[in-house]
Amino acid sequence: MTEIKDLKIGMKAVTISVQVLEIKETREFDYMGTKHRVATSIVEDTTGSMDMPLFDEEIERVKVGDIVKISNGYVNDFNGIKQVRAGKYGKLEVVIPVGGKGNMRSYLKEKKVEKKLKIDDKDAEENWCKKCGKLQDSVILGDYDGMCVPCWKGVQNEEKEEDY
Repeated sequence: MTEIKDLKIGMKAVTISVQVLEIKETREFDYMGTKHRVATSIVEDTTGSMDMPLFDEEIERVKVGDIVKISNGYVNDFNGIKQVRAGKYGKLEVVIPVGGKGNMRSYLKEKKVEKKLKIDDKDAEENWCKKCGKLQDSVILGDYDGMCVPCWKGVQNEEKEEDY
Protein backbone atom coordinates (compact mmCIF):
# COMPACT_ATOMS: atom_id res chain seq x y z
CA MET A 1 0.00 0.00 0.00
CA THR A 2 1.28 3.45 -0.91
CA GLU A 3 1.72 6.34 1.55
CA ILE A 4 1.03 10.02 0.85
CA LYS A 5 4.72 10.94 1.12
CA ASP A 6 5.49 8.59 -1.79
CA LEU A 7 2.81 9.89 -4.18
CA LYS A 8 4.05 11.65 -7.32
CA ILE A 9 2.00 13.39 -10.00
CA GLY A 10 1.30 10.96 -12.82
CA MET A 11 1.32 7.81 -10.68
CA LYS A 12 -1.30 5.23 -11.64
CA ALA A 13 -2.66 2.04 -10.07
CA VAL A 14 -2.36 3.66 -6.63
CA THR A 15 -3.76 1.91 -3.56
CA ILE A 16 -3.87 4.04 -0.42
CA SER A 17 -5.84 4.25 2.84
CA VAL A 18 -6.40 7.67 4.39
CA GLN A 19 -8.57 9.42 6.96
CA VAL A 20 -10.82 12.29 5.85
CA LEU A 21 -10.03 15.45 7.82
CA GLU A 22 -12.22 17.98 6.04
CA ILE A 23 -14.72 18.20 3.20
CA LYS A 24 -14.98 21.62 1.59
CA GLU A 25 -18.02 23.20 -0.01
CA THR A 26 -19.67 21.36 -2.91
CA ARG A 27 -19.44 23.02 -6.31
CA GLU A 28 -21.35 22.27 -9.49
CA PHE A 29 -19.80 22.05 -12.93
CA ASP A 30 -20.83 21.03 -16.42
CA TYR A 31 -18.93 18.27 -18.23
CA MET A 32 -19.92 17.44 -21.80
CA GLY A 33 -23.46 18.70 -21.24
CA THR A 34 -24.00 16.87 -17.94
CA LYS A 35 -24.12 18.57 -14.56
CA HIS A 36 -21.84 17.15 -11.87
CA ARG A 37 -20.85 18.05 -8.32
CA VAL A 38 -17.41 18.06 -6.73
CA ALA A 39 -16.17 18.71 -3.20
CA THR A 40 -12.50 18.79 -2.31
CA SER A 41 -11.62 16.78 0.77
CA ILE A 42 -8.42 16.94 2.77
CA VAL A 43 -7.11 13.50 3.71
CA GLU A 44 -4.15 12.27 5.72
CA ASP A 45 -2.17 9.20 6.60
CA THR A 46 0.77 8.93 8.98
CA THR A 47 3.12 10.53 6.43
CA GLY A 48 1.22 13.65 5.36
CA SER A 49 -1.94 15.16 3.95
CA MET A 50 -3.27 16.08 0.52
CA ASP A 51 -6.41 16.83 -1.47
CA MET A 52 -8.84 14.16 -2.64
CA PRO A 53 -11.78 15.31 -4.78
CA LEU A 54 -15.15 13.67 -4.19
CA PHE A 55 -17.57 13.53 -7.11
CA ASP A 56 -21.35 13.21 -7.23
CA GLU A 57 -22.50 10.26 -5.03
CA GLU A 58 -19.10 10.07 -3.29
CA ILE A 59 -19.97 13.39 -1.59
CA GLU A 60 -22.87 11.79 0.31
CA ARG A 61 -21.04 8.50 0.95
CA VAL A 62 -17.85 9.92 2.52
CA LYS A 63 -17.93 11.80 5.85
CA VAL A 64 -15.32 13.66 7.89
CA GLY A 65 -13.55 11.13 10.10
CA ASP A 66 -14.09 8.17 7.75
CA ILE A 67 -11.15 5.97 6.83
CA VAL A 68 -11.31 5.43 3.08
CA LYS A 69 -9.35 3.26 0.68
CA ILE A 70 -8.64 4.09 -2.94
CA SER A 71 -7.79 1.11 -5.15
CA ASN A 72 -6.42 1.52 -8.68
CA GLY A 73 -6.46 5.30 -8.30
CA TYR A 74 -4.12 7.91 -9.69
CA VAL A 75 -2.37 11.14 -8.73
CA ASN A 76 -2.79 14.32 -10.73
CA ASP A 77 -2.27 18.06 -10.50
CA PHE A 78 -5.30 20.35 -10.37
CA ASN A 79 -4.54 24.08 -10.40
CA GLY A 80 -1.05 23.38 -9.09
CA ILE A 81 -2.22 21.17 -6.21
CA LYS A 82 -1.40 17.45 -6.06
CA GLN A 83 -4.43 15.26 -5.47
CA VAL A 84 -5.25 11.57 -5.33
CA ARG A 85 -8.47 10.24 -6.82
CA ALA A 86 -10.20 7.00 -7.69
CA GLY A 87 -11.18 8.11 -11.18
CA LYS A 88 -13.18 6.16 -13.73
CA TYR A 89 -11.31 2.86 -13.33
CA GLY A 90 -10.56 3.01 -9.61
CA LYS A 91 -12.59 2.34 -6.51
CA LEU A 92 -13.23 4.51 -3.47
CA GLU A 93 -14.59 2.64 -0.47
CA VAL A 94 -15.29 3.63 3.11
CA VAL A 95 -13.27 1.12 5.14
CA ILE A 96 -14.31 2.37 8.58
CA PRO A 97 -17.12 4.93 8.78
CA VAL A 98 -16.99 7.55 11.49
CA GLY A 99 -19.02 6.23 14.42
CA GLY A 100 -19.31 2.81 12.76
CA LYS A 101 -18.04 -0.58 13.84
CA GLY A 102 -14.28 -0.54 14.23
CA ASN A 103 -12.15 2.50 14.79
CA MET A 104 -8.96 4.20 13.67
CA ARG A 105 -6.91 2.46 16.37
CA SER A 106 -7.99 -1.04 15.32
CA TYR A 107 -7.48 -0.23 11.65
CA LEU A 108 -3.98 1.13 12.27
CA LYS A 109 -3.14 -1.76 14.57
CA GLU A 110 -4.09 -4.19 11.81
CA LYS A 111 -1.91 -2.27 9.34
CA LYS A 112 0.91 -1.88 11.94
CA VAL A 113 1.38 1.83 11.33
CA GLU A 114 1.92 4.92 13.41
CA LYS A 115 -0.95 6.67 15.20
CA LYS A 116 -0.79 10.46 15.22
CA LEU A 117 -2.06 11.97 18.44
CA LYS A 118 -4.25 15.00 18.87
CA ILE A 119 -3.25 17.79 21.24
CA ASP A 120 -6.05 16.93 23.68
CA ASP A 121 -4.75 13.33 23.83
CA LYS A 122 -1.40 14.42 25.34
CA ASP A 123 -2.31 13.46 28.90
CA ALA A 124 -3.68 10.04 27.98
CA GLU A 125 -1.74 7.15 29.51
CA GLU A 126 -1.54 5.39 26.13
CA ASN A 127 0.60 8.24 24.75
CA TRP A 128 3.53 7.40 27.01
CA CYS A 129 6.12 5.14 25.38
CA LYS A 130 6.14 1.73 27.05
CA LYS A 131 9.90 1.36 26.41
CA CYS A 132 11.50 4.74 27.26
CA GLY A 133 8.68 6.17 29.41
CA LYS A 134 8.50 9.53 27.59
CA LEU A 135 5.36 11.36 26.43
CA GLN A 136 5.29 11.13 22.64
CA ASP A 137 3.55 12.83 19.70
CA SER A 138 2.95 9.43 18.16
CA VAL A 139 3.10 5.80 19.15
CA ILE A 140 3.44 2.63 17.10
CA LEU A 141 0.59 0.15 17.01
CA GLY A 142 0.61 -3.52 16.08
CA ASP A 143 3.44 -5.81 17.14
CA TYR A 144 5.19 -2.89 18.91
CA ASP A 145 2.10 -1.50 20.63
CA GLY A 146 2.86 1.51 22.77
CA MET A 147 6.41 2.29 21.59
CA CYS A 148 7.42 5.72 20.38
CA VAL A 149 8.88 6.04 16.89
CA PRO A 150 12.55 6.36 18.02
CA CYS A 151 12.27 3.22 20.23
CA TRP A 152 10.48 1.33 17.47
CA LYS A 153 13.21 2.24 14.96
CA GLY A 154 15.82 1.05 17.46
CA VAL A 155 14.07 -2.30 17.86
CA GLN A 156 13.76 -2.60 14.06
CA ASN A 157 17.51 -2.01 13.68
CA GLU A 158 18.28 -4.57 16.42
CA GLU A 159 16.09 -7.16 14.68
CA LYS A 160 17.81 -6.51 11.33
CA GLU A 161 21.24 -7.04 12.94
CA GLU A 162 20.04 -10.32 14.47
CA ASP A 163 18.96 -11.54 11.00
CA TYR A 164 22.53 -11.35 9.69
